Amino acid sequence: MKQVALAASVIAVVGGIGVLKFRASSELPEGMLVPEEPRQTATIAKPFFSGRYRITPLFNYRIRARVLSVKPYPREDDSDLMPIDLALGWGPMSNSKVIRDFRISQDVRHVFVSPLNQDALPYEVVGSKLANVHCCPDREWIADELAAIQPNTIVTLEGWLIRATRNDGFQVTSSISRDDNKGGACEILWVRKVTR
Repeated sequence: MKQVALAASVIAVVGGIGVLKFRASSELPEGMLVPEEPRQTATIAKPFFSGRYRITPLFNYRIRARVLSVKPYPREDDSDLMPIDLALGWGPMSNSKVIRDFRISQDVRHVFVSPLNQDALPYEVVGSKLANVHCCPDREWIADELAAIQPNTIVTLEGWLIRATRNDGFQVTSSISRDDNKGGACEILWVRKVTR
């Protein structure tokens, strides 16, 4: 999930994953590109079924953020629910100058962040300004929109933070806090609208 703590063990894991290091895009200027926080509000949406899953909306959710990394999961047992994860940053984590000092990678439904030099901002400053969002597309065309998202772009996602359960005992529940950073800290987002 949102495993972003900068403990030595996490940093060691990052070194062994072999995923691409984040590269700041020359197309995006330096400076805080997304100053606003994600917006979470009460919902009146009722539970519903989608394929094998019972979906329970927990909160309305809107996030505008810079895409730091994209990770599709085409072969996992839950890929029919969550086919793609996005590592998203806002505030200082939307600033090319800041994120150039970090390696950001995704694997096994986690996002990993490690500093590349001593000038990197402390994790206490940036840790609550990024999210690992497990994206659950509402429609096939939403899935296509999500699949087209590239790193170093600004996107807006709107939908519900959810709990999803299956008859075989599978269950995932979204984080409803931006300040957590351990297992289970990811946002499970039922995506109803994508703006790129």
